[in-house]
Amino acid sequence: MIFMDGNSIKNILLIDSNDIDSFINCKVLKNSGYLNITIFRQAESALSHLAETDIIYQLILTDNYLPVMDGFEFVEKFQRSDFSEKQGKVCFLYSYMSPGQKEKAVSRNIKMVSKPLNEEKILELQYWVLTTDK
Repeated sequence: MIFMDGNSIKNILLIDSNDIDSFINCKVLKNSGYLNITIFRQAESALSHLAETDIIYQLILTDNYLPVMDGFEFVEKFQRSDFSEKQGKVCFLYSYMSPGQKEKAVSRNIKMVSKPLNEEKILELQYWVLTTDK
């Protein structure tokens, strides 16, 4: 189990249309001590939820390939929203990214972590969330 303290990540939003990936990543997060995980299959639903909720998500993990609205469009709409300032950081959780997509993510300062999550990647994300500016 990953060490958790008062400054740790309390709420995680996971957006992934692949149920198997969601299940695996959610299980790894829960086994690492993260129990408050909200899952959406579509970015539009996640954006609606973020607009309406009082929950503060310290970490938003989104797949880059999603139906209807992809990860890049989600990030753009999220960053332009009224609620983005109260929410935490967004990271792409990906199975595959083309070189062009990686360049685009880097140029937009979007963190990228490959699937599936493991303890090392979770520690990296925790450090990133807790020690870097938004």
